[in-house]
Amino acid sequence: MTDQQTTDELRRELDAAIDARDTSIFEQGSSPEHKARPLHPDSIRAGLLEAGARRRLAQRLEADATVDLIAWVRAAHEAGWAIKQIAEHAGVTRATIYAWLGPRGDG
Repeated sequence: MTDQQTTDELRRELDAAIDARDTSIFEQGSSPEHKARPLHPDSIRAGLLEAGARRRLAQRLEADATVDLIAWVRAAHEAGWAIKQIAEHAGVTRATIYAWLGPRGDG
């Protein structure tokens, strides 16, 4: 198998993990400082692909969580919760809550 075939196969595996929101494929402590020395070009290539995929997965998970959080913020607001209380529970600022609720504060 060529380097390009190996890289393409790893990319497909990582992309599938991202699409499935599967974090189990990624190792903890996968930075170069945690790897044995000396680094080989293949391990550098794999490390870059894996770290990039982990970052893309984190961005997708964050986006999913934000959508859910906004929905809960709106539900709490509709239920009469105070903005300060919503912000404290959601772990965001009151300004963020107001931004998510829109200009009239009604979502």
